[in-house]
Amino acid sequence: MRQRLLVTVIIGVLTLQVTVPLVQLLRGDLPARFGWQMYSASPEWPTIEVVDTDDNVTALDESDIRKNRGEMRADERLANALCRENPDVVQVRVHHGDTVQSFDCSAP
Repeated sequence: MRQRLLVTVIIGVLTLQVTVPLVQLLRGDLPARFGWQMYSASPEWPTIEVVDTDDNVTALDESDIRKNRGEMRADERLANALCRENPDVVQVRVHHGDTVQSFDCSAP
């Protein structure tokens, strides 16, 4: 009886360890959290620009802000942090391919 319970628990755990990543892999949105490709995929990093009060546009160096979590999108959080840390920034633009998101910095 005890051995049968142990075998059942082991089979259940192994089934979960295969099923969860497989479902995430087949879901379509890659890379996906808890999917096998989570750390192996390298999605295209967006181009990020900041516009200051003098209308100067400066592209950010991705090595200053990039983390190895490609499945996470932090555009709005990053824009808010850039606005908060530098009072001269009036707008943050995030370019993903042909799509551009603009985040306006507003005074608190």
